[in-house]
Amino acid sequence: MMFEETQRIEMRVSKILKSLSSKKYAKNNVGILSGIAGHAIFYAYASRFLNDDNCLLKSNKLLKIALNQMNKSEKLNATYSSGLCGILWAIKHLNENDFIQVEDKNFFKDGNFVIEKHALEYIMHGNIDFLHGSIGLALYLLKFDRRDFHNEFILKLYKLAIKDLKKDTITWDFYILNNELIFERVSNFGLSHGLASVLGYLLKYKKKYGDTNTLCNEMYSKIINYFLSNIQDVTEKKSFFPNWLSKTNNSYESGIRWCYGDLTIGYILLQCSLYNDYNGALKLFSLKVLKHTCNRRKIGNNFDCGFCHGAFGIFHIYKELYFCTSDNLFLDTANYWYNLSINKSNYNSSESGWLSYNTSESWHENDGLLEGNSGIGLVLIDANSETKSNWSEFFLLS
Repeated sequence: MMFEETQRIEMRVSKILKSLSSKKYAKNNVGILSGIAGHAIFYAYASRFLNDDNCLLKSNKLLKIALNQMNKSEKLNATYSSGLCGILWAIKHLNENDFIQVEDKNFFKDGNFVIEKHALEYIMHGNIDFLHGSIGLALYLLKFDRRDFHNEFILKLYKLAIKDLKKDTITWDFYILNNELIFERVSNFGLSHGLASVLGYLLKYKKKYGDTNTLCNEMYSKIINYFLSNIQDVTEKKSFFPNWLSKTNNSYESGIRWCYGDLTIGYILLQCSLYNDYNGALKLFSLKVLKHTCNRRKIGNNFDCGFCHGAFGIFHIYKELYFCTSDNLFLDTANYWYNLSINKSNYNSSESGWLSYNTSESWHENDGLLEGNSGIGLVLIDANSETKSNWSEFFLLS
């Protein structure tokens, strides 16, 4: 399996590195998804891919800067996306994958205590967001043996839930900023900020500790029921699932991307089916959803290539799906999105080759892991790999 000649990919990765090296880092932007902790992950993997020890030295330097800046902060940011949790997750990951060696056995102890405290505080205030709230912190803590914490967390999560006894479903209040710039309660289906990430957390808990927590088991099955009870007519809405539902503001048609939509909802449901799908029905349905996404290839003019909502993220997910299923449809679809991503590169407009798009800044340089060049670099490094990527854990894909 080769999507592009290795030498060409090495050239592209080198150009991203050169672009990063020419930038001045905003030392207050230390997080994993948009800041220097995320850059550190890319540099580490680039060091192995290009056999360049200087990249690993740069990775270590960035991690030290991130930790130092976090220690200097007057107000602690504990979140996964931009705070302490993401930095520690980056260090833990690089240690587990033999990029660095954490010799102090108590290195994570104090930080984990802080993260546990904030995870419980976030959930008490109804913040169960993956990127910016309690679910992201709880997912990180699953990397340690903190069963008592998780049992307490699951209890609080259960108490917050909105339960429908007739339909045997469960969901939560999530919050979006609507067109009037007012936070609105919705039932959010997405992976980045919604129900799919809660299901992903519960699945990871079950994989680590087994089916031992009855509240976890109940929520797990009832979230799946909630998804299955909100299937849309794809001939009318184009997607099986909406982005979100509320009393006044429904977003029915979801796109193909990592953050929202059928692609990652189907991916999480497939992972659940591979864990315990006793009659095979969930696997058949999740594959139906995922295969339907393979036909959705129309993109708008403002479609970028970042991981969050862009073409390289889509490519990577289909490649991971091929490893899960050995279905050539997913391999062919991955190939389509890889070629589209490569064709959108423009080294005249950007030294790295790619620009990011958002409505406030239009087309702009973005070096982040989630939306920019560090994430694109990781996907490129892993493009021709014959195994699932370890770093997919940062996106709840492994």
